[in-house]
Amino acid sequence: MEREAILRLMTREAILFPEISDYLYETKAVRSRELLMDVVFGALLPHRRELEVKDRNKVTSQIKKRIEIILLGMGWL
Repeated sequence: MEREAILRLMTREAILFPEISDYLYETKAVRSRELLMDVVFGALLPHRRELEVKDRNKVTSQIKKRIEIILLGMGWL
């Protein structure tokens, strides 16, 4: 929890101090977050287009399922 709190603080401060952002990426401190976001949303990128409501519901359902799989794998559910 302490590590997460420090990362949150550093991420917020990186807006004002870009060198903090550079540090976070150089040390790969935020790499796990990037991987999580890529797993959840990365597969959707090539398919961006105007979606009908039924398609949006399907995409939303798929994203929720991916998040659930990740959280289960991390032991958070």
